[in-house]
Amino acid sequence: MTLQTAADFPPMVADSDGAVRVGGTRITLDVLAAHFEAGATPEEVVEQLDALSLADVYLVRGYCLRRPDDVQEYLRARSERAERIRAQIESESGSAEFVGEILARAGEE
Repeated sequence: MTLQTAADFPPMVADSDGAVRVGGTRITLDVLAAHFEAGATPEEVVEQLDALSLADVYLVRGYCLRRPDDVQEYLRARSERAERIRAQIESESGSAEFVGEILARAGEE
């Protein structure tokens, strides 16, 4: 028997917004990276995110370990984009003033 040796690529696809989704699910690389950063094993990740297969989680984990700079850059860009969107929503909806008013009232009690 000859062992097949072929590269298995991590099952990741970027959607139209640039979010990288894993294993044909709606679960993003951001979520997996947060689990890995918290020290979760691939088995623990699959227990919590049962839409993913263990093999897919291991492939993504390997990718993150081999390309940490790329993954960190992706996560940084996603975080910055989320912050811009959050700020835009707050400025358009007036929620910043509302939050400030609630906090001021809480301080009065």
